Amino acid sequence: MYDFDEIIERRNTCSNKWDNAPEGGRLPDDVLPMWVADMDFACPPQVVEAIHKVAGQRIFGYSHTPDEYYETVCEFYRRRHGFRCSPEQIVFTAGVVSALNFAVRALTVPGDHVIVQTPSYPPFFSSVEGNGRTVVDNPLIYDNGRYSIDFEDLEKKAANPAVKMMIICSPHNPTGRVWTEDELRRTEDICLRNGLILVSDEIHNDLIRGGNHHISVMELFPDKDNIVCCTAPSKTFNIAGLGASHCFCPNSELREKISKEVGRVRPTLFTAAAVMEAFTSCDGWIDEMNAYTDGNFECFYELMNRYFPKATVTKAEGTYLAWLDVRAYTDDTEKLEKDLLEKCHVYIECGDGFHGKGFLRINLGCPRAYITEAFDRVSRVFKG
Repeated sequence: MYDFDEIIERRNTCSNKWDNAPEGGRLPDDVLPMWVADMDFACPPQVVEAIHKVAGQRIFGYSHTPDEYYETVCEFYRRRHGFRCSPEQIVFTAGVVSALNFAVRALTVPGDHVIVQTPSYPPFFSSVEGNGRTVVDNPLIYDNGRYSIDFEDLEKKAANPAVKMMIICSPHNPTGRVWTEDELRRTEDICLRNGLILVSDEIHNDLIRGGNHHISVMELFPDKDNIVCCTAPSKTFNIAGLGASHCFCPNSELREKISKEVGRVRPTLFTAAAVMEAFTSCDGWIDEMNAYTDGNFECFYELMNRYFPKATVTKAEGTYLAWLDVRAYTDDTEKLEKDLLEKCHVYIECGDGFHGKGFLRINLGCPRAYITEAFDRVSRVFKG
């Protein structure tokens, strides 16, 4: 029903991905950007129509949140992810990165330590260190293209009395791992025994590669007092610019602390309409988008094997982000990112900011023609 091959011109639309250069200024018009995690697919047409309907009102004064908004959110997560929730458990924020910062400020104090698994999404580090807390690194175990949790290391670090919180990413960005029930239960057990709050960033929860199944901490631990689960429709429906995320917190005391930190924030008229429509009528769009993205990954794996066989590509279980080990070619991925941009006119992120030196992260949430074009550009410059 949906055309994911459609090419949509995004240049000069205030798009971070298409307009912003890595060191400031604007990207040249001939650059193909495959970095920041938003998709180049059109939003579901139902969502676009819902926004048009609101625009037709012609007056956008002070507004209240529709009565059914939070129940619609809960119904979506009950239907798609199988976890029990209620509207009063939700704290609305304008994004998951904001939610992480609010949670860190509300539930820890300056000087506290927070465990983060690496490699990891860069705002995890800034949400801790930028708020006067200390990051404690729990490096994931890397073995021939697959990542797993180092539970022995986690046990030791969680036992430190200065550690008060752990932030996980599920599904994991950038490695694409979808944590199993056993891995999540072991992680929660360690946190619970040591008095740690477990904050789970589940923004990629709908973006699951074929044959895998995402399990939310809200499904496994609906009654635990130490759980905070951060979700959003932004990645799923490509509506990050509308500013909506939903922070689930079963513990009323923790929830009240986060709410106090957040303040009086609620969805705009446009945001509420888009989210409610997406969560009500776009399940089919999610399924078709995932099937198309699975095809993108298969295309990517085949092209990597053909042109760059010495690289090790992590087999993605979730997200639309490819993570690849290029150390067989070079350790200097900062220079490689610059060379790809300047010589090939392809913008791909090096892994250094993720604590993944020698790795690249590539966004495959795009029309397949972008992937083949990127390989064509890169292979012409880096022949052999």
